[in-house]
Amino acid sequence: MTGDDGWSAAAADGGSDDRSGRPPGRRDPVVTAELAGRAGLAVVAAALAASVASAAPTGTPAIDSVERAILAAVVVLAAGAARPWTVLWLAGWLLAGSAGGGPIVLAGAATILAAVVVWRSDLPPVAACGVAALSTVTLYALPGGGPDGATAAVAAVAVAPVLVSGWRNCSDRAWRAARRVAIVTGVAAGVAVVLFLVGVALAGRAAWRGVDEVSAWQRTTEQGDLRGAYAHAREAADAFDEAAANARRPWLWPARALPGVGRYADVGATVAASGAELTRALVALDGFTRYDDLPIVNGRIDLGLVASLDAPITATHRAARQADETLAGIDRTWLVPPVQTGLDQLTDAVRELEDRLDLAGDAVQHAPGLLGRGTPRRYLLLFVTPSESRELGGAVAAYAELVVTDGALSVARSGPVSQLGVGPSPWATVTGTPDLPTVAATVATLYPASGGSPVDGVAVLDPAALAGLLRVTGPVTLPSVGETVTADNVVALLQRDQYTDPNAPTARRDLYELVPPAVVEKALTADALDLRTLARTLGPLVEQQHVRFWSVHVEEQPLLHRLGLDARFPPPGTTPDVLAVTSRNVTGNVADPFLTRTVRYEATVDPATGAVTGTVTVTLRSAVPTGLALEALSDRVVGNVEGRPRGTIKTVVALYTPLEVDKLTYANFPIAVDRADELGYHRFSQAVEVPPGGEVDLVFSVRGTVDRSRPYALTVWSPPLANPDQVEVRVGGGPRPVEGTVRLPGVATFRLPS
Repeated sequence: MTGDDGWSAAAADGGSDDRSGRPPGRRDPVVTAELAGRAGLAVVAAALAASVASAAPTGTPAIDSVERAILAAVVVLAAGAARPWTVLWLAGWLLAGSAGGGPIVLAGAATILAAVVVWRSDLPPVAACGVAALSTVTLYALPGGGPDGATAAVAAVAVAPVLVSGWRNCSDRAWRAARRVAIVTGVAAGVAVVLFLVGVALAGRAAWRGVDEVSAWQRTTEQGDLRGAYAHAREAADAFDEAAANARRPWLWPARALPGVGRYADVGATVAASGAELTRALVALDGFTRYDDLPIVNGRIDLGLVASLDAPITATHRAARQADETLAGIDRTWLVPPVQTGLDQLTDAVRELEDRLDLAGDAVQHAPGLLGRGTPRRYLLLFVTPSESRELGGAVAAYAELVVTDGALSVARSGPVSQLGVGPSPWATVTGTPDLPTVAATVATLYPASGGSPVDGVAVLDPAALAGLLRVTGPVTLPSVGETVTADNVVALLQRDQYTDPNAPTARRDLYELVPPAVVEKALTADALDLRTLARTLGPLVEQQHVRFWSVHVEEQPLLHRLGLDARFPPPGTTPDVLAVTSRNVTGNVADPFLTRTVRYEATVDPATGAVTGTVTVTLRSAVPTGLALEALSDRVVGNVEGRPRGTIKTVVALYTPLEVDKLTYANFPIAVDRADELGYHRFSQAVEVPPGGEVDLVFSVRGTVDRSRPYALTVWSPPLANPDQVEVRVGGGPRPVEGTVRLPGVATFRLPS
């Protein structure tokens, strides 16, 4: 006879009508030993195909293979008892889930066969088993992509009706066996989860302690406390070792068989082991050679100690790279967002450390050459004065020729820049471009022509850089003028006081002739110059471009660029939009300490087309006094070479931009714009006169198109002036505008939210 499901009734295996405790189902049970025997080939084929598939519910390959095979076998057997429409649902849903991928052919074939099974109600149940076997092959070949768990959701929707219908229609004996298996499995899973949570608590507590110690290591390293950093690195290594051991305890093994849960156990063990390996490498690096073993003693750096850093830095860098690769290889499917966020943060931290170690290794590789191993090096130090502004920051006031031979530093000659030329000198305008490599290349040619020796590099330092050096060396005394120069007074003394203070020794001698050589000599004759403090002090000054250096040796330039020392002007394409404003004093005085600038950029960008329109407003304010206070100032400060009234500051303001300027307004009057091309940008300039105590606006109306293949971003660059620029930015065009105010010199980047 034919049952109500459309299948021919199979021989009952002795089951009675008493089905107490189970849902009501059909009265002709079809999952029997006979059916299992007939469907054996389909079961085996489906299980084998599933065992070699790529789905990874637990993340442990062996366990995943077994679980995939079991699920496939159960689905095939359940199909023999399930209603025919559920088999068609299984195949049809998988056909929809294939979405044009490789398994669409298999899914299409399974769907056709399932339709035949529904239409031909006299086919034996084993036919449905065959359809289910073909469907499971399709199931494990579904394409990935999309949100985590999307493929698993498609699979669950597809197989659920088959499993439920098959369970309701199986024999009493099979039903009781399935229930016992479900109960035992559930209890075992519950115990495994409890043990897993205990293990996670133990491992997590140790891991978080390790993370805290790593943060403390980074903080104390930045503060220069290397002994404290070493202790934190050692504690972090111990904590991660403990976390890794707890993550691999035997009682966590059962949890690895649970879909989803097993991934967390594996991720925890992997992260803890990587953290332990990396922090042990940091301990080894610190214990091998420390920076406090590398002082400058009487003007000499021990190149042997520098070379000894190479091996531990390389080993630590290798450990960081391995940790990065391990974290990148973690399968994050099914991991909840907080865990994914934590992994992202840890990966970012490891990559930052990897970059630092790579830079340190690069520095150690090039340090012997830079320090004159084998072949002496000569470097020209240029001391500039922002009191007389130039495009690079200030005019050259003094110089020193530094010779380095096998780590020993000495000064061959030094003095005011006037020694390098008589009459109109190109040294007065050599810093007339905002790009240090361009300036240095010119200087490398100009210095030998001015009576000096060929140089291997050029450094540019301003009073802020001298203040940084004095903060490390301590004050210097100038007996010839009775002045003590300290880190706290050198900037004001060189930029302003020596010219404006009637008691200053300017009348006897310009302090730029005395201070830079004295500071350099103090640094080179110190019993032990603390390199840790020197690096920590000069680091921000390098970022703000108070300390800049360029080498004529091409192979060393990438390192200097990575260190930020080369002070390259932002090259075209750094970001879609770039803004830079420079000044050049053309009155021949030193009044720039009285001048302040505010640069305000207001624009709108169309993300779809890249069209930008806006204004750049440069506001210059003069604090030069009037009346009797003005008369008290010397002509060196407030005079000029152009016959303008005393106290007038005349400066050439230049705007560098990839956009066009279609209108320029000066003091509320439109004027013609002077355009040139330089460093890959348009350069628009205008001479501006600011009277004593006055204020002048220069407004550039800009228009153009920027690269729309990238999200809009703006790079702002400003030179180190006597008074730092205040830059205000407001760019609209996205979901919300990008806006902010920064104090420069240096570089700042603004990005439009996408």
